[in-house]
Amino acid sequence: MKKLIFSIVLMGIVFSSYAQKVIRLDEVTMELSSEALKLNPDSQTLIVNLPEKYTGHFNESPLRFVRENFDIQKFIIANRDADYEHYDVYFKTNKGDLKVRFNNKGDLLTSYQVFKDVKMPYATAVSILKQNPNYSIVGNKHIASSRNSWTLDKEFFKVKLRNGSKSKNIRVDLDKSGMGKLAAM
Repeated sequence: MKKLIFSIVLMGIVFSSYAQKVIRLDEVTMELSSEALKLNPDSQTLIVNLPEKYTGHFNESPLRFVRENFDIQKFIIANRDADYEHYDVYFKTNKGDLKVRFNNKGDLLTSYQVFKDVKMPYATAVSILKQNPNYSIVGNKHIASSRNSWTLDKEFFKVKLRNGSKSKNIRVDLDKSGMGKLAAM
């Protein structure tokens, strides 16, 4: 009986180790046709709903994703008939969205992003829980913005905490190193 159990456990380990192969995927690139780049004439905006296959790469660093995958010059050429001072482009996923405003030369003017249930820095989460004993983190929103730069100027989390039937919201401002400082809400 011991041999039978040992054999079954050994076969389970062997089969599961073969199932752990690493599959390398090709780099994700986003191509939009010139027709898809046309602005809505009423709101002078373009909304890009990103499919699931781009979501992970986009959520890692939304501004970097836009800079690497969205050709603003191709966008301006597709909308050359319109005479706008600026263009608003929205990138939307199931976790949140990014609004980017470009001037008519293609320079970034502003960006604003909101994402829900984003993984917070570990030290920040621990600090929140230490300062709020008996509470647990039940959700968060990551909000960030920039002006005239591809680098974020302001970045913070809105965190929802719950302790039984009591709940409260706190704001955690992130500094340039990504560490959080609690702020009152």
